[in-house]
Amino acid sequence: MTNDLTEYPHIEPTKLVAVEAALLRINPKCYVGLYSEIIRKELERALYDQLYDEQDTLRYLWASELRKLNNFLKRLQGKPPTPERLRLRISELHEVTKHFLNARLKISGDHGIGLAELDLGSPNVLDELRKAIYHTRAVHRRKPGGGHHRSLHDVTNAVRRVYRRASGKKPTLTSTTSAECLPRQMNFYEELLLESIKVIKPRLTLNGARELDRAATGQRLKPPK
Repeated sequence: MTNDLTEYPHIEPTKLVAVEAALLRINPKCYVGLYSEIIRKELERALYDQLYDEQDTLRYLWASELRKLNNFLKRLQGKPPTPERLRLRISELHEVTKHFLNARLKISGDHGIGLAELDLGSPNVLDELRKAIYHTRAVHRRKPGGGHHRSLHDVTNAVRRVYRRASGKKPTLTSTTSAECLPRQMNFYEELLLESIKVIKPRLTLNGARELDRAATGQRLKPPK
């Protein structure tokens, strides 16, 4: 099955061994084969949608810039990199992204200056930069292809339905959890979601899976004010 240039992907059932193990932990008597197949088909469709959209340069741009901004925020957590490294990361951003960052900094920042004039050694300036990045991320997420690809939201909702059927319970996230609190501890639903998405996104972390669930259900955490 193809759509001109995009070949429909096939995921071997053997790739879902960890998914089936997670299902067995949820309920040893559930329809493991059926539920695993539901998730596999949803993953195949997600791969197809992502491959198809990557042929659209504009969609790919927003997704690529979002990844850069997400990585930028991670680098700003805890002890930030040197001003030189921060300058390098800023230089790697697309001009459109830098435009939004500049606009946000000049509108809401206490200093009324743009990226080029920032004192990246100042904690207060870095705080303003974080806020500007959060705002620019939100702008990019509204663009086609922004944020998590919509197909991953579909996979997440499919996993939620499977979990509900297998367990008879509502899927929930481990409460009061962040990158600093219980980064590896997960409940049965989180394990099923993580192992499912990792079939096509091997580098996904547990907290990444939690963020995906919040995005898919409209419960994304709010940025700091």
